[in-house]
Amino acid sequence: MNKTIEWLFKQAGGYVEVDSEGNRFTYTQDFDPDLFAGSVIAECVQALVNHGYTDAATMLANEFPEDWQVFEFPEI
Repeated sequence: MNKTIEWLFKQAGGYVEVDSEGNRFTYTQDFDPDLFAGSVIAECVQALVNHGYTDAATMLANEFPEDWQVFEFPEI
């Protein structure tokens, strides 16, 4: 699991446990899938913005507007 995805998973209420052999277990008892999905999309759009693909980010913002969308446009 990518560290960013794991962090977003935990932010959405998921729990990750790693045993002594390195096996990873995920638990979703208090997990909010809508929050997780929105967070993953927001991270992807922010990555587009950070790398100068503002047209793609703007298109996604216009096509799929959500209250959680906040983009930080870097100085280019």
